[in-house]
Amino acid sequence: MATDIETHRDLLDKLRAAAGTNDGTFEKAAIQAFEHVFAHLNRLGSGEPGGLSRAEDAPAKPDSPPPYR
Repeated sequence: MATDIETHRDLLDKLRAAAGTNDGTFEKAAIQAFEHVFAHLNRLGSGEPGGLSRAEDAPAKPDSPPPYR
């Protein structure tokens, strides 16, 4: 199984290779990339290890701007 970094590189390579084509490969590559992004976002919101269950669980830094506290 590929590591996440390898997956990211593969997705970027597919986007670069498909840029400027008119055969639907860019659209497919973009969909795959967005699906991966949404999988990350779901994992962050699910409480899985390495993710936060809620935004409130993230400790605020004392010098962070008010909207991020």
